[in-house]
Order: sequence, then C-alpha cells, then structure tokens
Amino acid sequence: MKNIIVLFSLERRNFRLLLSMLSIPSLPNDIILYCFYPFFTLADILMFSVTSKTSREKVKKFLGMQKVLNLSEKNITDLMMISILPLFPHLYVLNLSRCDNITDAGLASLSSSLTGLQTLNLRGCDNITDAGLASLSSSLTGLQGLNLTFCRNITDAGLVSLSSSLTGLQTLDLSDCDKITDTGFTSLSSSLIRLQNLDLSDCDKITDAGLTSLSSLTGLQTLNLRGCNKITDATVTSLSSLTGLLTLDLDWCDKITDAGLVSLSSSLTGLQTLYLSCCNKITDAGLASLSSLTGLQNLDLSDCNNITDTGLASLLSYLTELKNFT
Repeated sequence: MKNIIVLFSLERRNFRLLLSMLSIPSLPNDIILYCFYPFFTLADILMFSVTSKTSREKVKKFLGMQKVLNLSEKNITDLMMISILPLFPHLYVLNLSRCDNITDAGLASLSSSLTGLQTLNLRGCDNITDAGLASLSSSLTGLQGLNLTFCRNITDAGLVSLSSSLTGLQTLDLSDCDKITDTGFTSLSSSLIRLQNLDLSDCDKITDAGLTSLSSLTGLQTLNLRGCNKITDATVTSLSSLTGLLTLDLDWCDKITDAGLVSLSSSLTGLQTLYLSCCNKITDAGLASLSSLTGLQNLDLSDCNNITDTGLASLLSYLTELKNFT
C-alpha cells in the first residue's frame, strides 16, 4: 500500500511539473487535474517528465489531438478558459455546463480558439448574454449542437444573431430561456432549416403566433414544448408538415383539446413517443384518435383527469408496440 501511495504522489507531482512546462498561468490543482489528467496514463506522465523540451512538445501534440473536453460543473472562469482552450485546438465537443462564472468575455475567447467546434454545452451558464452569443455565432459557424438551457439572459436579439450564422445547427436546446418570445423564435425557425432536435420546454412567453412557424422545420425528429402553456390546438395543427417527427412532448400544454389530438393523429403517424401529461382538456373522444398511431412505444397520459379507464382500455388495444405507458 505504501508503494502505491508513493507512486500515486509521484504521478501527480510529475504531472504538475509537466503542465508547468506549457506556460499555463497558475490554476487550482483540482482544475489542472480535471482538465488534463484523464488524457494521460501513468506511463505517459513518467515518460513525458524525462526532459522539459521533449515533454513540452509531446504534451502539446497529444492535447492537440483530443476531440472531446468535459469541464462540466467546474469552477472555470474566463481567464482559465483563455489559458486552457488554446491547448485543444481541434476539439469537436466542449461541455461547459453549469460553469456559471463564464461571461461573454469567456465566450469570445472560446470563439477565437475553437473554430472547428461542432457541439457546445452551455447549460446553466447564466452570465452569458446576447453579446456573447453574437461573438460565438460569428465564429463557430460549423456548430451542429448547442445547449443554452437556463441561459436566462438570452433574449430575442441573441436568437436573431444565432439564426443568421449557425445555419448548420441540428440540435438546439433553449429550455427555460424565459426571455424568448415569438419574435425571436420566428427568426430562428426561418433560418435553421437543418434542425432535427429542438427543445423549447418552459419557454412560456412563446405563443401560437411564434410556434406556427415550426412548419418550416420539416427535418425535425424531436420537439419538446413541455410547459409552453400558452399554446393551443393551432400550434398542434401547424405541426402537420413535420411528418418525420418521432418524439413530441406536450406535457403541461393545458389548452390543447381533443381537436388538437385529432389533427396530430392524422398527420404525425410516425410518432414513437408522445407526452401529454396534465393536458386536462383531453377526453376519451380525443384519446380514440390516437389509435392511428400504431407505432407508439412511449405514451404519457398522467394527470389527464378527463379521460376514463374505458377510454384508456380501448386505446391500448390498438397500440401493440407500446413499451412504456404512464
């Protein structure tokens, strides 16, 4: 056990020495280890510590080959990002979720360092504003996936800059961005025609006026409107052109009625997952129309208080592919 402890200590001491050769400004030990340590084995660290020149070149080359970096929930600051990110010039995937010390300045440095980035997770980075989103949009034009969940300082202006540049986006998560209105969403849906996955859950300022523009996003496979409680059957009807939709979440959209379900069932026949929890205006009559969705595998009707056991039993007799029912 003693030998293991000594080796463990030696490994980290050499690792710290190794990183000091890269001219990285002083960073907390936990950040150093979390950012870089997973990329190296003990043999790598001991080998790289032989000479400073050899170590420096080998480490830079090795880090430069990495494609994925996960810094989620670490106390990363703008200054740390400026120090760390240039060492990973070929990243495809960067996770900064819940790094809530990052500001627009940090995003600007990110945008200048990682122009080849394809997926960026900024979930919970609530100090980011429209200005940061604008700098990101102008540089990271190859982004395919962007998560802005709980970035509550993003407004319609940020979506306008995003939609004008990031036209290759396939996945966009805007859940709980509660300053977004119909204006911002309309600009987005007119440009991001390659979107396959869109999450607008709890964007409660969006109404039918904005969401009817969804009809142009004909490549959508997953759509989450959970908690968008201002939408009505008009929005559901406008989804008829999204014939490739596989997953639709309408939980807590309590203005949707049987008429909306009839429209949905006649057009979105490829649905595999449908969530309708707490849609209390739905009755057995609307439920009956869902019998045409024979490919459904996941269905949530919890807390739909106006449907009966009889209506449910009748529907379930048609849904032979169903795997999960609530």
